[in-house]
Amino acid sequence: MSNNDSKANDSSNPFASPPNVSDAEELRTDDKYVCDATGYNALEKGWRLAIDNFLPFLGLVVLHEILRIPCDYLDDFAYLAETRLPPIGWAFQILYQTFIGHVISVGAFWIFLKATRRETFAVEDMFAGFHQCYWQIVGGGFLKGLAVVLGLICLILPGIYLSIRLSFVEVLIIDRRMNIRDAFNESWRMTEHYQPPLLFLLFMGILIEIAGLLLCCVGSLFSAMWLASAYAIFYYSICLRDPDGSSATNTQ
Repeated sequence: MSNNDSKANDSSNPFASPPNVSDAEELRTDDKYVCDATGYNALEKGWRLAIDNFLPFLGLVVLHEILRIPCDYLDDFAYLAETRLPPIGWAFQILYQTFIGHVISVGAFWIFLKATRRETFAVEDMFAGFHQCYWQIVGGGFLKGLAVVLGLICLILPGIYLSIRLSFVEVLIIDRRMNIRDAFNESWRMTEHYQPPLLFLLFMGILIEIAGLLLCCVGSLFSAMWLASAYAIFYYSICLRDPDGSSATNTQ
């Protein structure tokens, strides 16, 4: 089959990447950690990345969940104690998530991205956001969350759309040291042609997380590893396809 026929077939696939990559910008799709910018292929290669790094990723996810107990599980503990979490508990959860938990999560994702690029990573990278770009991550996460919540209030679909278009805000901040405004603009630009595969990843992620919960805590840990690996590979692959993004310089 010729290249032209292949591109024509890809254009009929709603989850395929747009046929705008020239021969000179041909991707290393034979690389086991580079996908063809489709949701299915990102999950497929994300599985491989998670398996190849199973032990370090498992330790990373376990540590991540422990550090996020104050913002994820306080209400569960209150339920087990047959009581209600007081208002001060809810306030503490929100503050911890905004100023600590979210920064830890962004750092954890950065480790998955570094593994995708075969860079050396260490547990200290999970806390890189606290001393490299703390207020940008906090501010970017807050504004992104606010936009998505307002979108969900407006008949749900706008919130889903915004969550897709702003998918890469925090990783752009920590990975490219962008400021908040540039990260929002760059995420919006990068996701312009990749909304169907990102939507596919979003809904498949929900199903994978549900399946992980059905398998108790062990399944939840691996589903977290798999999804983070898939998103890291998808982001990395888009960067390889994107000459504008690959030449971006740090703004901090």
